[in-house]
Amino acid sequence: MAGMEVEFDETVANQFSCKRCDRTFRSKRDQTLHRQEVHNHNKTTYECKLCAKSFCNSGNLDRHMKVHNDVRPFVCDICSKAFAQAVNLQHH
Repeated sequence: MAGMEVEFDETVANQFSCKRCDRTFRSKRDQTLHRQEVHNHNKTTYECKLCAKSFCNSGNLDRHMKVHNDVRPFVCDICSKAFAQAVNLQHH
């Protein structure tokens, strides 16, 4: 790897940062996934056939398709607002 610039380094205990965009991660695995999904320009992409938005993996495309299919299985117990992703309900 002579001549290759190091793109990631461990900054603080259990904190890994990306030198390209200054994002930090709690695990080396998350850091590696970030590099593959965001900075790997030779990657395979998965494109939505309805809106042409591209994704780095099929799981992200599957999650995105809920927007077009209006699938909202996560419902707030207090106000009944529904969400396509559990994380959005948690933030609500």
